[in-house]
Amino acid sequence: MDWSKLDICVGSVLGHHKLTRDLYVIHRNQKTYMMFHKGYERWLAVPNNEFEKNITKNLNFSACVKLEGTYERILSYQTYQWMGNNEGIFFRKSSSDPWTQRIKWKELL
Repeated sequence: MDWSKLDICVGSVLGHHKLTRDLYVIHRNQKTYMMFHKGYERWLAVPNNEFEKNITKNLNFSACVKLEGTYERILSYQTYQWMGNNEGIFFRKSSSDPWTQRIKWKELL
């Protein structure tokens, strides 16, 4: 699994497209929808009407977890686990493994 820092323009991850597997996010301004273009390797703006009409119905929201306050949220997929809290995002391969921090929120500011 390859991890990299999340672009600072990303305000919130919305989900993956069910068919294309493209990742969709909303900008930090909370007004602009964006998708990550694999060919250009960058975020591209998506018109609001295009997003609302054609993309929303095809997003997979099942892996999205809302992080609020200091509460820890854990998402499991097979044996893999991800945890998010007010410090960042953590990962472990199984419940017996220690948590490894992958993203620190303060580094993104």
